Amino acid sequence: MVQLTPQTAEALLVAVPSVAPGGLEAAIAPHFGRCTCFTIVRMEQRGPQQAQVVNETPDSGCQASVGLLKGHGVQVLLCQHVGLQPFNACRENGILVLTTAAPTVAEALSAYTQQALLPLTEQGACNAHSGWNRHHMAQEHFGHGQGNCGRR
Repeated sequence: MVQLTPQTAEALLVAVPSVAPGGLEAAIAPHFGRCTCFTIVRMEQRGPQQAQVVNETPDSGCQASVGLLKGHGVQVLLCQHVGLQPFNACRENGILVLTTAAPTVAEALSAYTQQALLPLTEQGACNAHSGWNRHHMAQEHFGHGQGNCGRR
């Protein structure tokens, strides 16, 4: 897991998919590919130091959003849920994906600094994201905070 330690004291850029207007007090967008913005935070040993809101989320899908994050230098993504394709794109681009059940960006960052978040695995990514399908629209989707995707 990528965490700040005395040996790796340089800053890391951490992104969190957010609900507009974004920022530290913003709610976390439950689906990576449907967020209205990203809050990108420079994390140092003493915690979050600088937050930037990126509003230009691509209309061309989740993988374009991964490219956007990579272009901003993001190294860690904290999210409630991400599909298998963007998860693999993050891995291919050197972005570590950690899952959080936190409701806000600030709470997710706090859990990150406490090393309380787990890395997402391929098995934990949702495979049901070939479009915004029926079980997502019907709000039958659950378990994202635990890295799971299931139906009731």
